[in-house]
Parts: sequence; C-alpha cells; structure tokens
Amino acid sequence: MTVVKKATNPGSVVSKRTASTSVTSQLQRTKLSDMTDASFGTLDASSDGKFISYDESIKKFTLVSADDLLVVSIEDDDLPNEFVSIVEEQIDLGELSVSGINADGGTFLGE
Repeated sequence: MTVVKKATNPGSVVSKRTASTSVTSQLQRTKLSDMTDASFGTLDASSDGKFISYDESIKKFTLVSADDLLVVSIEDDDLPNEFVSIVEEQIDLGELSVSGINADGGTFLGE
C-alpha cells in the first residue's frame, strides 16, 4: 500500500512505500491422502474396510485389516473380555450345525 506524506516544503508531495507483510497460510488437511505422517499406499477399492492404525516402527499411520488387528490383539494369548462377551452374545451355539461338513481333517493329495 502506498502512503502519501506531505513534505516539509508545502508545495510538494512525496510518496513513501510501506513494508508489505507476508502471511503464511496454515490450511488444514482435508483428505487422508494429504496427511504427511501417513503411509496408506494407493487408496482404492482394496483399501475398503481397513482400519487406520499408528505404526510406531515407522512413525506413520497405516491401513490394517480386521484380521491383522485380531492377530495383534491375541499376541498375549488373551482377547479382551468385552470382545469375548459380544461374540458370545451374537453367536447362538444351538443354531450351529456341522452336518454335511467333513470334520475329520480331510484327505491329502496322492491318496
């Protein structure tokens, strides 16, 4: 912006430039793929149904499957009690049937 200043001589006008201020924009990330601390790979249909988890070894967020979460959760040979309770409530053992299923271990190739 230009500031006009009256000179000491009443018959002349002097133009003086003021210093411009620069503003740095701090835009928030709006998409997961824009996160700088994420290692998601290609986000396509194969990423559907995955969970975001923080990987301490690489210090980034990654996508993991439900199977991977269950494997990690039982590493200490104990599932959380809340999880066991939900599964027990939702599975009716009286409705399970194994008829028609070969439960003897199957056969091996070459027999």
